Amino acid sequence: METSQTNAEAFKRPEFRELEKIQRWAGVLSTKFDLESLEKALKDYVGDSSLKLFGYLQSTKDGTEYHFNRYPRKKYAPIPTSEELDAVLADMAKLGETRTDNLRTEAARVKTLLALGEGYNGTIFHTPEEAIAILGEDFDVSPVKIFSVNENGVYEADAITIEGNRAGLQNIYELADKFKQHRFTVEDLQNGTINLVETRWCKDPDES
Repeated sequence: METSQTNAEAFKRPEFRELEKIQRWAGVLSTKFDLESLEKALKDYVGDSSLKLFGYLQSTKDGTEYHFNRYPRKKYAPIPTSEELDAVLADMAKLGETRTDNLRTEAARVKTLLALGEGYNGTIFHTPEEAIAILGEDFDVSPVKIFSVNENGVYEADAITIEGNRAGLQNIYELADKFKQHRFTVEDLQNGTINLVETRWCKDPDES
């Protein structure tokens, strides 16, 4: 008699490709700028340099924060080292207060940054409320704005951060699939790692 597929087996179904985990690094720039002013300040900061940043902007009661980390994709550029990002964070002190965010949690928690637009065509968009309704109350969901600078210029997109117990990671994977994301990152806050996950919608896979 054929046995039913276990949850663990379903979680590993082939439409998700988990890339290599690397050491996590995260930094935060806190400013009194509004969102648009901080965007401009960061664009001016990068200027014509070869600096590459991956992160998101988040409004606070005092202004706007920029959270950035080691983006674990290496197809088009080397993954920055922690030392390189330490130097960027120190230099960013000219824009506001800076801090690292690398303390590990005792609990098995993960954090994901997920764009709300389907793919990159800019025609179908989801909302944080949709994500909350699908994920349930076991996750902390916050609206943010992706702001990244790389060899292709500036990439901006409405997004959410999702944080919760690692046991619920399958729910995040299924949400990413439902929102037709090409790829997303998973930060393991307990083990101090970050990795890229590609979905079945991904048309430009990274190097293995």
